[in-house]
Amino acid sequence: MCIRDRSYAFRGVPDECVGLRGIVWRLLLGYLPAETNTWETFVENKRKEYTELNKKYELPELTKKSLSYSEITPRIELAKAIKVDIKRTKQEILFFSMIPHIPLENSIKQRELIEDEKYDFVYDSTETHRLAISRLLHVFANANDSLGYVQGMNEVASVIYYCFYNDSSEALRIYTESDTYFCFCHLMAELKDLYFKERERIATGLKGKVERVINVLKRVEPEYWMYLESIKADMLLLTMRWIMLMFAQDLSLAGIVRLWDSVLGDWERFLFLDYFIVAIFVEVKEKTYGVQFYELSRLLNETPQSINLQTLLKNAGNMLAKDLSKDQYIGEHYCLVYFYLNSDYGVTGFWGFGVLGCLLYTSPSPRDLSTSRMPSSACKKKKKKK
Repeated sequence: MCIRDRSYAFRGVPDECVGLRGIVWRLLLGYLPAETNTWETFVENKRKEYTELNKKYELPELTKKSLSYSEITPRIELAKAIKVDIKRTKQEILFFSMIPHIPLENSIKQRELIEDEKYDFVYDSTETHRLAISRLLHVFANANDSLGYVQGMNEVASVIYYCFYNDSSEALRIYTESDTYFCFCHLMAELKDLYFKERERIATGLKGKVERVINVLKRVEPEYWMYLESIKADMLLLTMRWIMLMFAQDLSLAGIVRLWDSVLGDWERFLFLDYFIVAIFVEVKEKTYGVQFYELSRLLNETPQSINLQTLLKNAGNMLAKDLSKDQYIGEHYCLVYFYLNSDYGVTGFWGFGVLGCLLYTSPSPRDLSTSRMPSSACKKKKKKK
């Protein structure tokens, strides 16, 4: 997806353009091909692929005894864990417990588990949105056994599913389950290092991501960071859920969707999320001097819901713009060409900041290799002119 299109998503897909966000997210997650005339065939083929995966990993009819007890037990435990988490997912939102208005995928009715004398669980079901999400997570965990299922994936998958079902055209809506599955796979491919303890210290691992947030906070609020260090604030505990779930548990569903427009539209995926997290720390700064760690944690957890989301987005954007304008962050796959903050493209034009709007086509990130419009050499020429 080109930089211009990413910029459009980054600023927030207009809610009044019904059906647009579903397409934009499918593109941003690297799922839909660039050629729009191939979409109909593409999603139909993907639905067939998903249906085959569903058949392959569906829990077998236990009465057929096609697997031994030792073979079936781990699969039952996996299904049980997913079922428990899915039942707790966004319980306050009626949508997930509703029966879809239109059939999804003509999918296999993988039934919810009920007690059985020998195996503890067998199937039974009503086809709800919750069950569809449970089914795709079960397929994902079995098809990606090195990663499997980790608690919290249910929250991430539910956001994608909700967007695709509620903000897609009627023609695309019937592909909600299969499209969510493949887009979830794409997103997990980018996030997977967060879930492996042995990778936690690399740049894309959990501690590596926390370190990135700390570095931003040090630059933006050096005195406040010194205070947090003095009270031995555990930044891993404070930010882990935000980083791993991208606020899927910490904002209203509408707020999550709006934030994800910017996170998924980010030119260097998840960089903006670092600044959004720091914006929350900055917001609570004055209230947290002198408090105990427990109170600090409580204030931070309450802030995303209590502060106007647009304020946090704007503050995060301003901080990122200033860092970019000072050349403090240049992404590995990007060459930044920007104007001064007081130029015609400056502070007032774009969420109150202008630098991000001045990114030109550059050498691509790995996700954009097929759609980049300008070679890196051209970008270098632009920098020389600057």
